[in-house]
Amino acid sequence: MKITAIEIKFGMIIEHKNDYWNVLKTQHVKPGKGGAFNQVELKSLTKGTKLNERFRSSETVEKAELEEKKFNFLYLDEENCHFMNNKDFEQISVPKSLTEEKYKLLKENLEVTISFMEE
Repeated sequence: MKITAIEIKFGMIIEHKNDYWNVLKTQHVKPGKGGAFNQVELKSLTKGTKLNERFRSSETVEKAELEEKKFNFLYLDEENCHFMNNKDFEQISVPKSLTEEKYKLLKENLEVTISFMEE
């Protein structure tokens, strides 16, 4: 779904430069001279790299379509967080690096919502 640059918000996942990016920060700037723009800090979901991008207010970007599912936290190991869907008992592993240190807050059986990108 296309959105304008001024609609970009913290936590959104957008498609940009042939990659999926998590929006870490956004600041709408209206300088005295020139057009308004949105300064956005992005983190690549596939590479883990960060990018600071300036979007003009008139630009559009593609907002990623996400499917959300509820899971219960099971346990941590060296590299992954493990979760189980209580409806179909599907188990998944999520790399700790994707949680940006939030894995430290997980407690056994905590219900979380995990977003999946549709291919």
